[in-house]
Amino acid sequence: MLVNVTTWSLEIISAADLRPASPPPESVEIRRAFRAAPELGRFLYTAAGGNWYWIDRLGWSHEQWAERMSDPRVETWVLYQDGTPAGYFELDGSAAGEVEIAYFGIMPAFLGRRLGGPLLTAAIRRGWAMGAERVWVHTCTLDSPRALAHYQARGMRLQGAHRGDRAARRAARRLAGRRGPRSARLDHAGHNHGNINARNAARWKAWLEIACGGRRRPEPNSARGDALRAVIQTLTIG
Repeated sequence: MLVNVTTWSLEIISAADLRPASPPPESVEIRRAFRAAPELGRFLYTAAGGNWYWIDRLGWSHEQWAERMSDPRVETWVLYQDGTPAGYFELDGSAAGEVEIAYFGIMPAFLGRRLGGPLLTAAIRRGWAMGAERVWVHTCTLDSPRALAHYQARGMRLQGAHRGDRAARRAARRLAGRRGPRSARLDHAGHNHGNINARNAARWKAWLEIACGGRRRPEPNSARGDALRAVIQTLTIG
């Protein structure tokens, strides 16, 4: 049984609309990763998105990460607190006149420290500095329940919403690819180990539950748990 997922698109088009957050503590700094390696990209993606079912890139190869991280139109910025990575955002300026906040997240250990507001403020300002006339983002009901209000608090405005029960299926297919699911297990060099097979299917699905559920099983009676089960049930052996 698939669950209904609502996706929202938000944008900000004027500096006058920005409602900046209060400055972060002195222990916080936000720096661009000018030499963003594939290993860094994967670490940030899985660390910030593990609780919120970020799965689109779990099956990426080392080469796919390298291509993305080296794209001159893509920027990765990391928030550090006391020298420790605590959050990040990825900006995509590939479309003329606009910048997408492609990914935005805070590490689980740093949630509740009021770091999201300053980080989003920096992301919006950097988008304009990249020459954008429009900075936009999308979020959905599988993200943090505070995500929509978080973006609106900084002055971003709703532009549209889509609701459908096939969102989980599409997510699973993006992960699986045309030839069936690929193993998301990488070696220390970040290389993908190829296609999954019947022998390791159960182990891989269990890994997906843990990786996408913040190292805990999905709640038995919750929308988040239902959504993850929908993704897992949709996966087929290629």
